[in-house]
Amino acid sequence: MQINEIELKVMEILISMNIIPDEKANTKDDEIFTSEIIIGNLESVQILELIIQLEKEFNVEIAEENITLNSFRNIKSIAEFMFEELNRTVDMTLNRGAI
Repeated sequence: MQINEIELKVMEILISMNIIPDEKANTKDDEIFTSEIIIGNLESVQILELIIQLEKEFNVEIAEENITLNSFRNIKSIAEFMFEELNRTVDMTLNRGAI
């Protein structure tokens, strides 16, 4: 999965959770992907719900030790984090198959 595909999926999740307004989905402005709108506006319960939604959408289990506040600054940082998690999951799967 490409990073831009992940960004769009993350945006869909954030819109469905009412974290960012629906009208932002149609914007051509890259600012929506890089502005620090996410973590500063979320309560801990919302962050947990976001993590659960990301795990469901991308079919991964996010290890608690991999989660940092920087990973949830904005859409771009969440997408980069999920890209790493997806790659980590693939690596773990391949390593299990090699044993």
